[in-house]
Amino acid sequence: MARSLRRGLATVALAASAGAAVLFCGNAPAAAADASAVVDSGNTALKVRSGASTSTAVVGLLRSGGRVTLVCQVAGETIRGRVRTTNLWDKTADGRYVSDAYIRRGALSACPSAPTPPPAAPPTVPVSAPTTTTVGTVDSGSTPLNIRSAATTSAPVVGSLRTGNQVTLVCQVAGQTISGRVRTTNLWDKTADGRYVSDAYIRRGALSACPSTPTPQLPPQTNPGVNTGWVIPVPGAPLQVFRPVTNPTHDGVDIMLPRDTPIAAASAGVVITVECNTSGPSCDVDGGPSVRGCGWYVEVEHANQVITRYCHLVRRPPVAVGQQVTSGQVIGHVGTSGNSSGPHLHYEVHIGPGGATRANAVDPIAFMQRVNAPLGVLVANR
Repeated sequence: MARSLRRGLATVALAASAGAAVLFCGNAPAAAADASAVVDSGNTALKVRSGASTSTAVVGLLRSGGRVTLVCQVAGETIRGRVRTTNLWDKTADGRYVSDAYIRRGALSACPSAPTPPPAAPPTVPVSAPTTTTVGTVDSGSTPLNIRSAATTSAPVVGSLRTGNQVTLVCQVAGQTISGRVRTTNLWDKTADGRYVSDAYIRRGALSACPSTPTPQLPPQTNPGVNTGWVIPVPGAPLQVFRPVTNPTHDGVDIMLPRDTPIAAASAGVVITVECNTSGPSCDVDGGPSVRGCGWYVEVEHANQVITRYCHLVRRPPVAVGQQVTSGQVIGHVGTSGNSSGPHLHYEVHIGPGGATRANAVDPIAFMQRVNAPLGVLVANR
């Protein structure tokens, strides 16, 4: 399975008509607008939230290039985006919020002091997080250092740093072992904005360990015979399991199948990623063990903060970011693109906020068993 996702895995979902962005968040009446702005989030998408913080509920999504009507701004969580780094969040005409870090706009006034935006949800990290910081210096040679959302090269890339850049670090976590210019280590440094860089490329002083984070919880076992809406993505039993001792960074299961076997969405949801991720020349050719990346892959976001990931597809998937898919709908075909030694589906399940990261990956075999769609077993509603 892939050791590296070189491009960011981003949470994206939007329908558009005539170039205008459409929020999947109901039909609230529009307020008097001050500005029409354009989303600039690259090949990702921008979450629309109930408050001015990434810990508030996601109530919709906007595609890069789409337009959104804004009425005013509030101060909230600081975000580093493609347009700017800022703590300002823009209030939309229907009373929701988007980070101004990804918005190209004209002048926009501050929102009235009342009513205040919805309060942020309680933090998911212990309150005893370290308060001291260390400034490190990047030493990655001529190649920029990727900033990631988790301590593994399979996590989304959310930025980059060049050799000589300084970065503020707060603590360290154990993750994927990396051999770099400074050292070979499994430690990753958490930055002041909650992202991660491999310590293998950082020259720094002393840095303490980060507090442990909560373990994602599997859903309760569903009663036998209950149709949960979940189905197996492909027939066949997994040959490589979740995080074996010999491959502890393998965050999914591998199911060997003939090339071009249809892959089904395991449950209804919204496509949030359609991506080619490879260190090779293209995802439209076979990969190999020495190639890095997931190849052609799809991510689908389901209810209850569940994301499924489908890797090594044979060609560009026949679905698009923002598309609603039904349970069992074909979203791709088995291939061997990216880091792969033969045609198979690499299937992952993630539970929790923040997109699909190593920190919130769960065992797909256990998860699918609990939702009455055990892998390797053809069920009636498949």
